[in-house]
Amino acid sequence: MMPLSMLNNKLIEYRARLALKRLSGLSSAAVTPIRADDYAKNRAFLRQHCHLDAEPQQKLAADEPAALQALASIFARHASTVALPFEQPYCIQADISDVQSFVKSVWSANGTQDLTVFFDTAGATLDLQDREDGLYLFYHASTEEIP
Repeated sequence: MMPLSMLNNKLIEYRARLALKRLSGLSSAAVTPIRADDYAKNRAFLRQHCHLDAEPQQKLAADEPAALQALASIFARHASTVALPFEQPYCIQADISDVQSFVKSVWSANGTQDLTVFFDTAGATLDLQDREDGLYLFYHASTEEIP
């Protein structure tokens, strides 16, 4: 008989695979486990800088085309492969072929305009928060120390 934690992980993996099926704009994708040291800098950035009391780098226009264009320009600065954090211990690794289609499908799957993407394990992270008064963008682009 499988231990409870193993069953729980299998259930999380199954839910991640279902979520992956709802995403579009991808050339390839897979559900992968996150090792303890993977994305540590990305998670540190989210914890330290992306809470409700934090000042975002930018407040995006409420108009969807403008927000999508702003996000597409950020995605263009990075490799096309990203990780979408799911639930520990899994993430969705995806090669994006159409950023706007991908973002819209994530928004649709979430039921909000929230979006969190890890561009690499060195800390490049995007966190878009759909708050009552607009879209708040938190973005860390470099592989340098998190500010």
